[in-house]
Amino acid sequence: MYRAFFGLGEAPFRITPDPRFLHHDAVVDAALSAIATGITERAGLMLLVGEVGTGKTTLVRQLLDSLPERVRTVLVLHPTVGFDEILDHVLLELGIPVTGAARDVLLERLAEFLREHARDGDVVVFFDEAQALREATLAALPELLDLVVVGGRPALQIVLAGQPELDGRLATPALARLRSRVAVTARLEALSRERVAAYIRARLERAQARDLDLFTADALDRIAAHSQGIPRVINVLCENALVAAFAEGQPRITGPLIETVWADYAPLHHPGGTPMPSPPPDAGLELEQASAAAAPRARGRQLALAAAAVAALALIPLLAIRPWQRAAAPPPAPAVAVPTPPAPEPTPATVPPDTAPEEPAPADAALPRRVAPPSTLDALDVVDRFWRAYQARDPKGVRALFAPDAVPEGKILDLDPTGGGALVEPAARLEAKPVGDRVTVRVPFLLTTHDDRGRAVRRQGMATWEIAMRDGAPRIVALASESGPVPRR
Repeated sequence: MYRAFFGLGEAPFRITPDPRFLHHDAVVDAALSAIATGITERAGLMLLVGEVGTGKTTLVRQLLDSLPERVRTVLVLHPTVGFDEILDHVLLELGIPVTGAARDVLLERLAEFLREHARDGDVVVFFDEAQALREATLAALPELLDLVVVGGRPALQIVLAGQPELDGRLATPALARLRSRVAVTARLEALSRERVAAYIRARLERAQARDLDLFTADALDRIAAHSQGIPRVINVLCENALVAAFAEGQPRITGPLIETVWADYAPLHHPGGTPMPSPPPDAGLELEQASAAAAPRARGRQLALAAAAVAALALIPLLAIRPWQRAAAPPPAPAVAVPTPPAPEPTPATVPPDTAPEEPAPADAALPRRVAPPSTLDALDVVDRFWRAYQARDPKGVRALFAPDAVPEGKILDLDPTGGGALVEPAARLEAKPVGDRVTVRVPFLLTTHDDRGRAVRRQGMATWEIAMRDGAPRIVALASESGPVPRR
């Protein structure tokens, strides 16, 4: 795997929020200090504003991890639901019963909790992606701030972390009361060229890199230019560059390699990010929409060419022994293939009769929503986890990586029916390419196994995984392989 090749203790450029990798430069530390001080001083309402990918969620996680134990925290990850659902979530997180109670009763229960807890500590509610909160929810937040006041300061603190659109929403006359309550505003900004280099070096250092100058000066310049200083884009470029350099056997990341990686990534990237959609009018419709951060994923990006190729090699005899297709036309010998299962038809959301909106739905509301493909790194991570589960002979772990309509049947861990074992050899050139609603990962392989007489048999070919989003997570929706004898020289 590339970590061993580059002398890394762990993957340094994961895109999932990890407070351990938070780069503490002057801007980040100023934002952390402002929010932490505001909480300590019971400032009431605080804002954390930054463009998509600038590290707001990671900073929030750092605050959650570093605040004193006396501070009770609640993180709201579903900002597009209504105020009543958010209130339920806050109470449940604080251990307060909510069953069958109306809003005024729930508010009184929260007030009682705050009065009791105010003597011992603070309560802070963090909203991630706060720009997507409904207007009625934003307008109701002062009610939470005013529930209990101790010494002239609110007993409950609120931190709204969101994109710059949040500023515009708070500037509207309807939210003037909420805007007047803002006591602290912290901002995260894109990194300068110098800060990009320091950011990459700091993450390499945190990952115990053997060589902190793994990226050449030219590579750093090109990363800074293409990413426009957005940390999330920097992570994607650096991670893919490490994988590509490992596949090519390059010990350092160069400028031309960054250009190659960027050519694959650029069509999928918009520098300013994609803003959250404007929240729907509050007309009684309480459809819960999960935000991108709603399912925290503490998954490592530890895949490189060797692991992926080995996974493919282990897979081939499996497919030959236990075909996974339900019904398929016979493939031409000697190939063994698994057909791609049809993508499930989108299921339109339904609204119970008692929650029907009072206003007509937009004209395009009935159109099926296009499902975006997972990121390339997420797809590679699924293949990596497939290999690790397969190598551990964990059939449940393997099956858990498949979409419900693509779960393999029968035994799936029969690597070599003769019991003689198999020797896998990684081959160069892993490929991962978004196609429609999925990412196709292709890995060439060489395999040495044994026939029923114990004689060595060598094969070569290509294994292909197709990864798509299912139930909010990347899943394997198809798996295929083609193999044949190694040509004689």
